Amino acid sequence: LSGFMTDGMNKWTKTYKQQQPVRDEYFAISAEIAQIETANFSLSNRSAEFNIVVNRIEEPRMNQYSQEVVISLEQDNNAQWRVDGVFWGERK
Repeated sequence: LSGFMTDGMNKWTKTYKQQQPVRDEYFAISAEIAQIETANFSLSNRSAEFNIVVNRIEEPRMNQYSQEVVISLEQDNNAQWRVDGVFWGERK
């Protein structure tokens, strides 16, 4: 997914992945958007921000919960939108 991220987001993601523990068993999270709202959209600033509620399922334990997330996008010089930040809120 690195092609969909800004350079700053790519660097953060690589650092985050290195800090995560190695898992000995299968682990996955499925997510489905339940609600999305445009918080900010500015073509002149080439940025956008969305407030999202996501329904998530963690496997193998099948933990189900909802979680708020704010997604920030920036438009690059080729007019492509890239993810610049993902900010997770508390689980509900």
